[in-house]
Amino acid sequence: MSDDIESQIKQQQKQMSELEQSDDEKMSEQEEEYYERGQAVVLHEDKQYYPEAEKIFGKGVEALVEEEDHQPLTQPIIEPPKEKFHQVFTKNIPKLKYSAEYMAQLMQKPQLIRNVGLLGHLHHGKTLMSDLLIQATREEAD
Repeated sequence: MSDDIESQIKQQQKQMSELEQSDDEKMSEQEEEYYERGQAVVLHEDKQYYPEAEKIFGKGVEALVEEEDHQPLTQPIIEPPKEKFHQVFTKNIPKLKYSAEYMAQLMQKPQLIRNVGLLGHLHHGKTLMSDLLIQATREEAD
């Protein structure tokens, strides 16, 4: 009798496993429907945060992912333009102590440019100071 019971148990286990497999197949069909609708529940470890490089850039493109400190500090992320070209378009240039060509040449070397800020309270001579600085660059009319 024990052999009959064991064979019945094995048959029941086979039937249960077949039922479970059919349930799994049904669930996979339901999951596919949810995925198509965008309503699927996705576990944190299964999430795909970024699409693959081929989907974004196309086939045959190599995408490199590097560590955040790979680029040296001496190299800027976006390099400035190599040369700047300035042209001066004015009609009535006052006579200056320095020639306009000299001043234009200075603008082509940004490392020589200096900025000045005048700060002060109301009526403390900021405008007068800037007028005096500009006047100092002009030649004295005799």
